[in-house]
Amino acid sequence: MLRFGMVRTPALRRLYDDQQESSQMSRYFFYLRDENGSLREDPEGQEFSDLAGAEANAMASAKEILAEELLRGKPVRTGLAFEIFDENHKLVLRFPFAFAAERTGTAP
Repeated sequence: MLRFGMVRTPALRRLYDDQQESSQMSRYFFYLRDENGSLREDPEGQEFSDLAGAEANAMASAKEILAEELLRGKPVRTGLAFEIFDENHKLVLRFPFAFAAERTGTAP
């Protein structure tokens, strides 16, 4: 953390405020729900600056899982979904793999 003396110019204040904002990361947990309703929990989670970052990670991860299964000759399991919980373990987003299968690129 940057610490400044008594003198805080507007430029230093902006630099300090920007550093404070960028260091505030939130932890999101990516639970995996399968077609049968079983839920595989994510005990560690990952840190992102916001929910949009977590959603982008869900998109990339879902595409990677679907691609790996296709390469192994398995059928596409679009019934899977990530259920994303915040650090208070509150469900904040449900991300169906079918959504990832329908989209090109990595943006949600």
